[in-house]
Amino acid sequence: MSADQKSAQFSPHEGGAERPFQSDNPVYSDTWGVATVDPDSGQAFWAQVLHNGSTGIARHLLMVISNGKTSCDYAYTAPGDPFHSALMDVELDGWNSYLVTSKAKSLELTSISGHEPVDFGRLLTFKDFSLGHQEAGARTTGQIGGIAFNGVGLRDRSFGPRPMGGVGSVNSVVLVSQDLRVSFAANLVHGSQTPIGNEPDTKFAFVSTPDGAWSTSDPAEIGVRRAADGLAVGLRIRDEELTITKEIGHHHYTPHWYPSLDLRVGERRILHHVLRFVEGQHPRYGRVAGLVDMGTLVPC
Repeated sequence: MSADQKSAQFSPHEGGAERPFQSDNPVYSDTWGVATVDPDSGQAFWAQVLHNGSTGIARHLLMVISNGKTSCDYAYTAPGDPFHSALMDVELDGWNSYLVTSKAKSLELTSISGHEPVDFGRLLTFKDFSLGHQEAGARTTGQIGGIAFNGVGLRDRSFGPRPMGGVGSVNSVVLVSQDLRVSFAANLVHGSQTPIGNEPDTKFAFVSTPDGAWSTSDPAEIGVRRAADGLAVGLRIRDEELTITKEIGHHHYTPHWYPSLDLRVGERRILHHVLRFVEGQHPRYGRVAGLVDMGTLVPC
Protein backbone atom coordinates (compact mmCIF):
# COMPACT_ATOMS: atom_id res chain seq x y z
CA MET A 1 0.00 0.00 0.00
CA SER A 2 1.41 3.39 -0.98
CA ALA A 3 1.78 6.24 1.52
CA ASP A 4 -0.92 8.17 -0.36
CA GLN A 5 -3.37 5.26 -0.12
CA LYS A 6 -2.68 4.81 3.59
CA SER A 7 -3.11 8.52 4.36
CA ALA A 8 -6.38 8.58 2.41
CA GLN A 9 -7.89 6.14 4.92
CA PHE A 10 -7.36 8.60 7.78
CA SER A 11 -8.44 12.13 8.51
CA PRO A 12 -5.56 14.65 8.65
CA HIS A 13 -7.13 16.07 11.82
CA GLU A 14 -9.07 14.73 14.79
CA GLY A 15 -12.85 14.60 14.58
CA GLY A 16 -13.20 14.27 10.81
CA ALA A 17 -16.82 13.75 9.78
CA GLU A 18 -16.18 10.66 7.63
CA ARG A 19 -12.68 9.33 8.35
CA PRO A 20 -10.91 8.19 11.52
CA PHE A 21 -7.69 9.63 12.92
CA GLN A 22 -4.46 7.64 13.06
CA SER A 23 -2.74 7.55 16.45
CA ASP A 24 0.03 5.71 18.29
CA ASN A 25 -2.08 5.75 21.44
CA PRO A 26 -3.45 2.19 21.91
CA VAL A 27 -6.73 3.50 23.38
CA TYR A 28 -7.36 6.25 20.83
CA SER A 29 -10.80 5.73 19.31
CA ASP A 30 -13.23 7.28 16.86
CA THR A 31 -16.91 6.43 17.08
CA TRP A 32 -19.88 7.06 14.82
CA GLY A 33 -23.20 6.10 16.37
CA VAL A 34 -26.91 6.37 15.69
CA ALA A 35 -29.83 5.17 17.83
CA THR A 36 -33.48 5.76 17.00
CA VAL A 37 -36.92 4.41 17.89
CA ASP A 38 -40.19 4.14 15.96
CA PRO A 39 -42.90 4.10 18.64
CA ASP A 40 -45.68 3.34 16.16
CA SER A 41 -44.14 0.11 14.85
CA GLY A 42 -42.47 -0.78 18.16
CA GLN A 43 -39.04 -0.97 16.52
CA ALA A 44 -35.66 0.47 17.46
CA PHE A 45 -31.99 0.12 16.60
CA TRP A 46 -28.52 1.25 17.61
CA ALA A 47 -25.56 1.07 15.23
CA GLN A 48 -22.02 2.03 16.18
CA VAL A 49 -18.64 2.04 14.49
CA LEU A 50 -15.81 2.04 17.06
CA HIS A 51 -12.41 2.49 15.41
CA ASN A 52 -9.03 2.03 17.08
CA GLY A 53 -6.58 4.64 15.78
CA SER A 54 -3.58 2.48 16.54
CA THR A 55 -4.59 -0.82 14.91
CA GLY A 56 -6.83 0.53 12.15
CA ILE A 57 -9.47 -2.07 13.12
CA ALA A 58 -13.06 -1.13 13.90
CA ARG A 59 -15.71 -2.94 15.92
CA HIS A 60 -19.26 -2.85 14.60
CA LEU A 61 -22.22 -3.08 16.95
CA LEU A 62 -25.80 -3.51 15.74
CA MET A 63 -28.65 -3.73 18.25
CA VAL A 64 -32.16 -4.31 16.86
CA ILE A 65 -35.64 -4.44 18.39
CA SER A 66 -38.24 -5.60 15.88
CA ASN A 67 -41.21 -7.95 15.65
CA GLY A 68 -41.19 -8.45 19.42
CA LYS A 69 -37.57 -9.63 19.52
CA THR A 70 -34.29 -8.01 20.52
CA SER A 71 -30.74 -8.81 19.46
CA CYS A 72 -27.26 -7.33 19.66
CA ASP A 73 -24.40 -8.44 17.44
CA TYR A 74 -20.75 -7.50 17.01
CA ALA A 75 -18.22 -7.86 14.20
CA TYR A 76 -14.70 -6.65 13.49
CA THR A 77 -13.48 -5.07 10.28
CA ALA A 78 -10.29 -5.64 8.37
CA PRO A 79 -7.57 -3.06 9.07
CA GLY A 80 -8.11 0.08 7.03
CA ASP A 81 -11.76 -0.69 6.22
CA PRO A 82 -13.70 0.79 9.15
CA PHE A 83 -17.19 0.91 7.64
CA HIS A 84 -17.63 -2.58 6.22
CA SER A 85 -17.94 -5.90 8.05
CA ALA A 86 -19.81 -9.18 7.81
CA LEU A 87 -22.45 -7.64 10.09
CA MET A 88 -23.17 -4.30 8.45
CA ASP A 89 -22.09 -1.62 6.00
CA VAL A 90 -22.13 2.07 6.86
CA GLU A 91 -22.13 4.99 4.43
CA LEU A 92 -21.65 8.50 5.79
CA ASP A 93 -22.43 11.79 4.08
CA GLY A 94 -20.86 13.95 6.76
CA TRP A 95 -23.54 14.91 9.26
CA ASN A 96 -26.22 14.91 6.55
CA SER A 97 -26.95 11.18 6.52
CA TYR A 98 -25.90 7.86 8.07
CA LEU A 99 -26.90 4.79 6.02
CA VAL A 100 -26.80 1.34 7.65
CA THR A 101 -27.42 -1.82 5.65
CA SER A 102 -27.21 -5.36 6.98
CA LYS A 103 -27.93 -8.58 5.11
CA ALA A 104 -27.53 -10.49 8.37
CA LYS A 105 -30.38 -8.50 9.97
CA SER A 106 -32.32 -7.78 6.75
CA LEU A 107 -32.38 -4.04 7.30
CA GLU A 108 -31.70 -0.79 5.49
CA LEU A 109 -31.98 2.42 7.48
CA THR A 110 -31.08 6.02 6.65
CA SER A 111 -30.69 8.57 9.43
CA ILE A 112 -30.93 12.28 8.61
CA SER A 113 -29.67 14.90 11.07
CA GLY A 114 -32.21 17.52 12.10
CA HIS A 115 -29.69 20.30 12.69
CA GLU A 116 -25.99 21.09 12.69
CA PRO A 117 -24.11 18.96 15.24
CA VAL A 118 -23.69 20.39 18.69
CA ASP A 119 -19.99 20.36 19.56
CA PHE A 120 -19.29 19.86 23.26
CA GLY A 121 -15.52 20.22 22.83
CA ARG A 122 -13.20 18.15 25.01
CA LEU A 123 -14.98 16.35 27.82
CA LEU A 124 -14.15 14.08 30.74
CA THR A 125 -10.47 14.93 30.95
CA PHE A 126 -9.84 12.99 34.17
CA LYS A 127 -7.26 10.17 34.10
CA ASP A 128 -6.06 10.88 30.53
CA PHE A 129 -9.61 10.52 29.20
CA SER A 130 -9.82 13.40 26.69
CA LEU A 131 -12.77 12.91 24.42
CA GLY A 132 -14.18 15.21 21.76
CA HIS A 133 -17.93 14.75 21.44
CA GLN A 134 -20.67 15.93 19.04
CA GLU A 135 -24.40 15.16 18.87
CA ALA A 136 -27.44 15.87 16.69
CA GLY A 137 -31.08 14.84 16.76
CA ALA A 138 -31.90 12.49 13.88
CA ARG A 139 -34.78 10.89 12.03
CA THR A 140 -34.46 7.39 10.55
CA THR A 141 -36.51 5.84 7.75
CA GLY A 142 -36.27 2.48 6.03
CA GLN A 143 -37.14 -1.08 7.00
CA ILE A 144 -36.18 -3.90 9.34
CA GLY A 145 -37.09 -7.35 8.10
CA GLY A 146 -39.59 -5.86 5.69
CA ILE A 147 -41.36 -3.82 8.39
CA ALA A 148 -41.36 -0.08 7.68
CA PHE A 149 -39.37 2.09 10.10
CA ASN A 150 -39.94 5.80 10.75
CA GLY A 151 -38.30 6.87 14.00
CA VAL A 152 -36.29 9.51 15.80
CA GLY A 153 -33.31 9.63 18.14
CA LEU A 154 -29.66 10.67 18.12
CA ARG A 155 -26.52 10.66 16.02
CA ASP A 156 -23.26 11.06 17.91
CA ARG A 157 -19.56 11.30 17.13
CA SER A 158 -16.68 10.90 19.61
CA PHE A 159 -12.91 10.96 19.18
CA GLY A 160 -9.83 10.91 21.35
CA PRO A 161 -8.02 8.77 23.96
CA ARG A 162 -10.56 6.62 25.78
CA PRO A 163 -8.94 4.89 28.78
CA MET A 164 -11.91 3.76 30.83
CA GLY A 165 -10.17 3.64 34.21
CA GLY A 166 -11.65 6.91 35.40
CA VAL A 167 -15.29 6.27 34.39
CA GLY A 168 -17.82 4.74 36.79
CA SER A 169 -21.14 5.19 35.00
CA VAL A 170 -22.70 7.00 32.05
CA ASN A 171 -26.40 7.86 31.80
CA SER A 172 -27.95 9.54 28.75
CA VAL A 173 -31.50 10.70 28.02
CA VAL A 174 -32.53 11.67 24.47
CA LEU A 175 -35.99 12.87 23.37
CA VAL A 176 -36.80 14.11 19.84
CA SER A 177 -40.04 15.14 18.13
CA GLN A 178 -41.26 12.99 15.25
CA ASP A 179 -41.12 15.96 12.84
CA LEU A 180 -37.53 16.66 13.96
CA ARG A 181 -38.38 20.24 14.96
CA VAL A 182 -37.00 19.77 18.46
CA SER A 183 -34.28 17.64 20.05
CA PHE A 184 -33.23 17.31 23.69
CA ALA A 185 -30.31 15.27 25.02
CA ALA A 186 -28.50 15.09 28.37
CA ASN A 187 -25.52 13.06 29.58
CA LEU A 188 -24.57 12.43 33.21
CA VAL A 189 -21.20 10.88 34.07
CA HIS A 190 -19.90 9.56 37.39
CA GLY A 191 -16.19 9.07 37.89
CA SER A 192 -15.05 5.68 39.13
CA GLN A 193 -14.41 7.07 42.63
CA THR A 194 -17.83 8.75 42.92
CA PRO A 195 -20.64 6.68 44.51
CA ILE A 196 -23.53 6.18 42.12
CA GLY A 197 -25.90 7.76 44.65
CA ASN A 198 -23.94 11.03 44.55
CA GLU A 199 -24.36 13.81 42.05
CA PRO A 200 -22.58 13.13 38.73
CA ASP A 201 -19.10 14.58 38.25
CA THR A 202 -20.00 15.86 34.79
CA LYS A 203 -23.24 16.87 33.08
CA PHE A 204 -23.66 18.15 29.53
CA ALA A 205 -26.75 18.63 27.39
CA PHE A 206 -28.12 20.28 24.27
CA VAL A 207 -31.45 21.66 23.09
CA SER A 208 -32.45 22.28 19.47
CA THR A 209 -35.75 24.07 18.72
CA PRO A 210 -37.03 26.32 15.92
CA ASP A 211 -35.40 29.16 17.88
CA GLY A 212 -31.93 27.60 17.50
CA ALA A 213 -29.60 25.13 19.16
CA TRP A 214 -27.58 25.58 22.34
CA SER A 215 -25.70 23.48 24.87
CA THR A 216 -24.86 23.64 28.55
CA SER A 217 -22.54 21.92 31.00
CA ASP A 218 -23.88 23.77 34.04
CA PRO A 219 -24.93 21.03 36.50
CA ALA A 220 -27.71 23.23 37.92
CA GLU A 221 -29.37 23.42 34.49
CA ILE A 222 -29.56 19.65 33.88
CA GLY A 223 -31.70 17.20 35.80
CA VAL A 224 -33.17 13.72 35.36
CA ARG A 225 -36.33 12.89 37.30
CA ARG A 226 -36.45 9.29 38.50
CA ALA A 227 -39.09 6.92 39.83
CA ALA A 228 -38.64 5.08 43.13
CA ASP A 229 -36.89 2.21 41.31
CA GLY A 230 -34.34 4.58 39.79
CA LEU A 231 -35.63 4.54 36.20
CA ALA A 232 -35.67 7.89 34.43
CA VAL A 233 -39.17 9.34 34.00
CA GLY A 234 -38.37 12.93 33.07
CA LEU A 235 -35.73 15.34 31.79
CA ARG A 236 -35.03 19.00 32.55
CA ILE A 237 -32.61 21.20 30.61
CA ARG A 238 -32.78 24.77 31.90
CA ASP A 239 -36.47 25.74 31.43
CA GLU A 240 -37.33 22.82 29.14
CA GLU A 241 -39.08 19.95 30.94
CA LEU A 242 -40.13 16.66 29.36
CA THR A 243 -41.92 13.59 30.70
CA ILE A 244 -41.26 9.98 29.72
CA THR A 245 -44.65 8.30 29.38
CA LYS A 246 -43.98 4.85 27.90
CA GLU A 247 -41.22 2.32 27.25
CA ILE A 248 -41.26 0.94 23.71
CA GLY A 249 -38.63 -1.72 24.37
CA HIS A 250 -35.20 -2.27 25.87
CA HIS A 251 -32.06 -4.34 25.55
CA HIS A 252 -30.11 -5.54 28.60
CA TYR A 253 -26.55 -6.26 27.56
CA THR A 254 -24.57 -9.08 29.08
CA PRO A 255 -21.29 -7.92 30.64
CA HIS A 256 -18.92 -6.93 27.86
CA TRP A 257 -15.60 -5.25 27.28
CA TYR A 258 -15.37 -1.64 26.19
CA PRO A 259 -14.02 -0.60 23.76
CA SER A 260 -13.43 -4.30 22.95
CA LEU A 261 -10.43 -3.60 20.76
CA ASP A 262 -7.32 -4.50 22.73
CA LEU A 263 -7.65 -6.00 26.19
CA ARG A 264 -3.89 -5.84 26.74
CA VAL A 265 -4.05 -2.10 27.41
CA GLY A 266 -6.31 -2.42 30.42
CA GLU A 267 -9.81 -1.89 29.07
CA ARG A 268 -12.51 -2.26 31.68
CA ARG A 269 -15.48 -4.56 31.70
CA ILE A 270 -18.96 -3.00 31.64
CA LEU A 271 -20.90 -4.67 34.43
CA HIS A 272 -24.40 -3.37 33.68
CA HIS A 273 -25.77 -1.80 30.51
CA VAL A 274 -29.42 -1.22 29.65
CA LEU A 275 -30.64 0.71 26.61
CA ARG A 276 -34.30 1.71 26.91
CA PHE A 277 -36.29 3.15 23.99
CA VAL A 278 -39.09 5.43 25.14
CA GLU A 279 -41.90 7.80 24.23
CA GLY A 280 -42.71 11.05 26.01
CA GLN A 281 -44.32 14.48 25.99
CA HIS A 282 -43.17 18.08 25.87
CA PRO A 283 -45.69 20.68 27.11
CA ARG A 284 -45.36 22.84 23.96
CA TYR A 285 -44.08 20.51 21.25
CA GLY A 286 -46.13 17.45 22.11
CA ARG A 287 -45.10 13.90 21.38
CA VAL A 288 -41.40 12.99 21.53
CA ALA A 289 -39.47 9.72 21.46
CA GLY A 290 -35.94 8.60 22.09
CA LEU A 291 -33.82 6.58 24.48
CA VAL A 292 -32.37 6.23 27.95
CA ASP A 293 -28.89 4.70 28.04
CA MET A 294 -27.54 3.40 31.37
CA GLY A 295 -24.07 1.91 31.69
CA THR A 296 -22.08 1.06 34.81
CA LEU A 297 -18.47 -0.14 34.82
CA VAL A 298 -16.69 -2.38 37.29
CA PRO A 299 -15.30 -0.20 40.13
CA CYS A 300 -11.55 0.34 40.21
